[in-house]
Amino acid sequence: MTVQLLAPAVQAEAPRFTRGATMHALFQDAARRFPEATALVHGPARVSYRELDAASDTLAALLQEQGVRPGDLVPVLLERGTRLIAVLVALFKCGAAYSVLDPRWPAERLRTQIAQLDAPLLVTASTGAWPVPAWAPPAEDLTVTAARGLRPAPVAVSGGDPCAVFFTSGTSGAPKGVVSLHENAVRLFDEHTFAELGPGTVMPQTAPPTWDGFTLDCWSMLLTGGTTVLLDEPVLVPRALRALIAEDGVNAAFMTTQLFNMLVTTDVGAFAGMKWLAVGGERAAPTRIRRFLAEHPGIRLLNVYGPVECGAIVTAHDIRPEDCDDPAGIPLGRELAHTDVVVLDGDRVCASGETGELCLGGPGLARGYLGRPELTEAVFATVGGRRVYRTGDLGHRTAGGVLHYTGRGDRQIKVRGHRIEPAEVERTVERVPTVTGAAVVPLPKPDGSYHGLALFYTRADDRGTGPEELRERLASLLPEYLVPRHVHLLDRFPLLANGKLDRRELAARARTEQPAGPGSGGPALDGTALDGTAGAVAEAFRTVLGTGPVPEHASFFELGGSSLDAARLCQHLDDTLGAAVQLSQLFRTPTVRGLADWLDSAPRAGEPSGTGPEGTPGEVVLPPQQAGFLWAGAHDSTGIGGLCRLTWWLSGPVDLAALELAAGDVQLRHQSLHARYVLREQTALAVLPERPAPAEFLRLPDADDETAAVEHWLAAVFTPLAVDEGRVWRCAALRSRDTGRTLFGLVAHHVAFDGASETVLAADLAFAYTARAEGRAPRFPAPAASLAQVAADHRRALSRADLTAQRAFWEELLDDPEPLRLPGRTGSTRSAGPKHGRSVRLPGEELARWDARARALGTTRFALLASLFGVVLRELGGQRDILVKVPVARRGSGVLATAVTCRVDLVYLRFRPPGTQDTAAHADALASAVASTDASLAAMELGGAALDHILVWSGGSEALPSIPTFLMQDDPAPVLELPHCTAELLRIDSPVMSTELELDVRLRGSGADVTATVRTDRLPAELADAVVTAYAEAVRRGPAELPADPEDPSCAY
Repeated sequence: MTVQLLAPAVQAEAPRFTRGATMHALFQDAARRFPEATALVHGPARVSYRELDAASDTLAALLQEQGVRPGDLVPVLLERGTRLIAVLVALFKCGAAYSVLDPRWPAERLRTQIAQLDAPLLVTASTGAWPVPAWAPPAEDLTVTAARGLRPAPVAVSGGDPCAVFFTSGTSGAPKGVVSLHENAVRLFDEHTFAELGPGTVMPQTAPPTWDGFTLDCWSMLLTGGTTVLLDEPVLVPRALRALIAEDGVNAAFMTTQLFNMLVTTDVGAFAGMKWLAVGGERAAPTRIRRFLAEHPGIRLLNVYGPVECGAIVTAHDIRPEDCDDPAGIPLGRELAHTDVVVLDGDRVCASGETGELCLGGPGLARGYLGRPELTEAVFATVGGRRVYRTGDLGHRTAGGVLHYTGRGDRQIKVRGHRIEPAEVERTVERVPTVTGAAVVPLPKPDGSYHGLALFYTRADDRGTGPEELRERLASLLPEYLVPRHVHLLDRFPLLANGKLDRRELAARARTEQPAGPGSGGPALDGTALDGTAGAVAEAFRTVLGTGPVPEHASFFELGGSSLDAARLCQHLDDTLGAAVQLSQLFRTPTVRGLADWLDSAPRAGEPSGTGPEGTPGEVVLPPQQAGFLWAGAHDSTGIGGLCRLTWWLSGPVDLAALELAAGDVQLRHQSLHARYVLREQTALAVLPERPAPAEFLRLPDADDETAAVEHWLAAVFTPLAVDEGRVWRCAALRSRDTGRTLFGLVAHHVAFDGASETVLAADLAFAYTARAEGRAPRFPAPAASLAQVAADHRRALSRADLTAQRAFWEELLDDPEPLRLPGRTGSTRSAGPKHGRSVRLPGEELARWDARARALGTTRFALLASLFGVVLRELGGQRDILVKVPVARRGSGVLATAVTCRVDLVYLRFRPPGTQDTAAHADALASAVASTDASLAAMELGGAALDHILVWSGGSEALPSIPTFLMQDDPAPVLELPHCTAELLRIDSPVMSTELELDVRLRGSGADVTATVRTDRLPAELADAVVTAYAEAVRRGPAELPADPEDPSCAY
């Protein structure tokens, strides 16, 4: 039977595009029409179409010099950013196609895929044993690259030429490379009638560049004149979405169904301000759709469908509330322009309402699978004289022409947006020696989607590979999303009556049997379920880490927990158990069983602690960390060393009167902001006045431009605060005439403020401003934590600590340290002085190796990178005994979650020779050094003030002024949401510093910005350059390649 997919007249004529036949032709058309429009946003960086076009011209010329020619398939291994986008456009201009690879994939998989592409080079900034030459694009701002003015030699490229290769899971055990063509994307974005694209549309780039979803949220903007906002965070969370809408003007998005469901479930209001949203990748959930439409009836919501083999999407449907009640599910909708969809039963066209296979045709079809002609011929079939792609998806078309999805005709599934062939995992497992059989089944979630895989296998004999060993082996061979979460060893597989594998039985076992996983073979040693405190702790681990059942002897950090996860866990345990668990305790007892045993033996909340006075009525004795900042401020000759800064640029109409009233509301809400802080007979007190002073709010004169506005703001605001009079913070605002934006911000004394307070204060200011702008007083949903509650929370934490043992630990660690010897030191008696800093960017792929090592050691990225700082100082100065101080956040309880206060303390890390310890016991030098760091973090309750006293009495007074500081900052950015305004966070650096040398690691996305800063009245400015360069080089070499000092194995790597 001959199948006619479209009318004969349409079938006979190839599509004619109006703006060009290739992706770079459409991009250049947009650049010609909108040269000064913003193409890319990445943090504070803005790149215009003119700049991106010129920069990609330069890079294309450089790539041609490296031998890139038309038709080449070029692998790209770069961190997401503006440089990555410019490289991809440059490859188009060379007539080549790109294939973006993920640095988190195992090295062997990367090498295999690079070899498959048969490319002349790999574009990457990372060193490695690559199978082809590596070329790094210039490490410079794109404006500098654009200014070079190079032009590539013209090449002929057609719509039928390759533009990209996307690797996806394959049934043979090897990934499939889908060769996508220029016309696959051009058909979507030439006229783009299915959605509002082009100038004025701003879209977040949420999909990994390795996926075809990148076509939707990046190229949909750059080929039409819109703006794409590049994200640093791997997952778009509600807070970040709200910030993108408010600060960057995001008003549209393509999202996976999983991401959409998460955002709707956690904060459906986060979408406010968007014009339209398209979701796809998995079956839409009517409950989430219904909730979204009820909350945002004015936002257009599209359900889109399409595989990578057909240019990302082929159908779209405007979702209406009544679609949620359709028994057939949310419709896929109708075909897009230049796209054919037919429902077939074999080669027969199905009637309306009849289920068949969804087959696709038209210029959206990929060329096929790279190097796999047999597979290409099998799925890209000729039906009725027309080439179609057989999707394997089942569906039907209604009498009105609307398409519906029914399910899969094979085993293919999606996990967190990744398309997975379980057979690929099975083939990989079967290649492991001693394994005799393997079967993989998906792990379903209540909504019908999947969250992972379960593996069942058999082996030749009892000496074969065990479940934990097998899982570790697979983790070295497969991307994370393909590694089974659960591994089960079977004596034999269950079979059906016909002798075939009973996959339903395996699926039932996967849901009920306890699996092998990271850290242990099961939840308890005897295989019984955990209950009581251990069960509650295990559930807390599972909730915070988003994992399945947690074995009782698995370390929280071995399971992948980060420092930020640890803080969330402490707060979760406080909320659910009323247990004040400090971060240091988690370092001491990081397993479910260890933490549960400690909780069962420690005093409960409300029991007498005997740790110190509570103060008289109206007075609160400050915890030691706040007392330390009060004492330091009293002895600071500049008066500004302890001031914290927080500022935003506000665009739109700002009601300054409402903002000033809001500041007053926040001051009254938080006792910490209106108390008087005094030292009385060696005791640090917060005294609550009967009548708090009004909030200090300065309305400054307009400035000519934004640079002058920042200077005026600093001059007026960055002056000493009289905390003994209740002047704890100060706000100020002024307008810049050139842009019309308002600079608003505050300074707050460290005695009452820290980094975690930023988000709390910003949220309260926004809440109060919204009310005041409407002419009413704010009614906060709950009172803020009082000073007495914060102090009691500190005493409660101390009641659970063995302070005697901790003091003994610190007295040994801090005994007679050496002063830090650095070249070029000069004398200065001032408490603070001018500074010089130098920054470098560490890509995510370089940090990934350290993260893997941290998990292997059962520690955190923080502990590993802090230890590395000590090693770098040893290498630079040739000094074997190094002391480093580290600020740590002492938050984690429910009381502190909404408190504006200071819970930052200091911990010391010491890197020194092992003394009389057996050298053989330190064969793993890195593990030994990190163990020393973890030991310090596990004894942090004693507090920095007590440690300073111990240091002085132990002979360390000479070393104290020269101790360098290591910081790692991962607090979420504070979001200020004001009605009718957008707020852009502005970090204004302090002009002075008190410490001599500081290394600041600020996490941003998968990578980090590392800054070394020195006080130039004590150390030469070039020392900052030397420190940050040495540190970055050490990170790039990786934990396995740092030089070792055989005489000092405990802290040389």
